[in-house]
Amino acid sequence: MDLPCVQWQDYVAQKWTGLDPDLKERFTSLRQIDDVFKCALTLTTQTDLDFVQCMSAGYSVQKDPEQATTCRERGNASFQTRDYTAAALQYSQGICFAPQSLEQLSLCYANRSAALFRLQHYQESLADIDKALKYGYPSHLVHKLEDRRTQCLKHLSVGQKAKLDHQSQGITKGPSVGPLSVGICPQVVVAFSPEKGRHLVAAERIAAGGVILTDRPYSYVLIPGMNEVKGGRQEAEKAVLFGTEQRRCHRCLTETLCPVPCEGCSYSRYCSTGCQQDAWEEHHRWECPIGADLMTMGVMSQLALRVTLKAGLKNIQMSKKAEDENTKSGLNS
Repeated sequence: MDLPCVQWQDYVAQKWTGLDPDLKERFTSLRQIDDVFKCALTLTTQTDLDFVQCMSAGYSVQKDPEQATTCRERGNASFQTRDYTAAALQYSQGICFAPQSLEQLSLCYANRSAALFRLQHYQESLADIDKALKYGYPSHLVHKLEDRRTQCLKHLSVGQKAKLDHQSQGITKGPSVGPLSVGICPQVVVAFSPEKGRHLVAAERIAAGGVILTDRPYSYVLIPGMNEVKGGRQEAEKAVLFGTEQRRCHRCLTETLCPVPCEGCSYSRYCSTGCQQDAWEEHHRWECPIGADLMTMGVMSQLALRVTLKAGLKNIQMSKKAEDENTKSGLNS
């Protein structure tokens, strides 16, 4: 999901051009968001809704066995060239497209386990082996998975021994920082005054461009295609090939090579079953059935939906009621 599709932008632009000048002036003069929505709803016709549905057909987020096969074949090609990261990402795409009822899903999981094994992600490879077996991996090929399982366990055993040796030598790993960590840089302190209220004060010199405050947003969505490029030319090519929507969890934004797919659509994916379940309860159970419509209308539509779901319709109505009462009180005074 990104900006609204070009056809929808053109359609809205044409509709705006055809509006009566007085209506345009009245619409642009509105200041309250609910007044804007009410006015827009009066202008919405069945033709508009039909157009959205027509455009949505080109942005399907349904499971697609043919796409799953294509992604798996691309993954195989990357695997043959020893580009195991690209292979894992292609297999992940195949997993997201593959229906649970078809053998294709088990094949994608099995192939991804091989790519993860080559990348030395042994724990993740084991998890994919279990999933491949769960979803009906061909019985005559199971011995390959069992051989890989044995190798993973062997490597994990060696790694655990090395970890214990490091700990006995006093070598410890520092804490990791999550993608949505919260905090204030050490050069800044929180102060309070009656005039300014609570505010930040620089206690030391801060370099230009330094991060002062990191906070969690009230709500957020993943913008596809905005990929940070790390490394040289080869990594840059991967960044073009795989967007953020393919490399990051759609809930916590953690980067992952082995996402957990949504069971209902081919778009959303998560870093863990926990994130998948939390996202479903928070917003995705409403987003999933209308994913194609959201992709047509753009990322801001998705964000608006998530904000509404998080705030809750009841809270929004209560806030509006309080705002109306304050407005009336101001007029009466």
